Amino acid sequence: MKMFFDRLNLSALNPRERGLVTMAGGVLLVFVFTMAAWAINSRLRETERRIEQKRRGLERVHALSSKYFQAKEQLRRFESRIARNKINLFTYLDKVAKSTGVQLSQIEEKQPPPRAGGKASRAKNENIKEELVQVKITKTDFDKLLLFLEKIESRDKLVIVRSMTLKRRYDKDKLIDARIQISTYKKRG
Repeated sequence: MKMFFDRLNLSALNPRERGLVTMAGGVLLVFVFTMAAWAINSRLRETERRIEQKRRGLERVHALSSKYFQAKEQLRRFESRIARNKINLFTYLDKVAKSTGVQLSQIEEKQPPPRAGGKASRAKNENIKEELVQVKITKTDFDKLLLFLEKIESRDKLVIVRSMTLKRRYDKDKLIDARIQISTYKKRG
């Protein structure tokens, strides 16, 4: 390094030239420091941006994990209800129909539709089976049918109305016919 300054031979320059060389060296030094500061600042901003992005991702993970644990608890309660479900749909529907004054004209067991989901979904739910019946009700009024449906899906029973088709009767003005598919879930075995 000393050789470099010796080769410059600044002492051979007049004072004005030495001032210009010193000023040019100062500008060069300021430029180098400015570029270094800019590069460091740019890296710092990029790092802060990535940290903020990771923080938002972490917040999303935290929110999703709390939803996951809520869903897991809800699933545990649902599986517990299924394990305790000993209901016989035919007997239960007949009892509810009598208590609401609805006449069941036909009740038959149906094959439940295939479940959505892939192999993993089916494997996890192999121990749960769905029982599905179709009920046909003729010549009933809407209020009795509504009461029947409300009683079927009571909170303490695991009975669900899957589908319903209503037809207006033209021979009796205020009466309707209904076809309802009703399910319950039980543990296999």
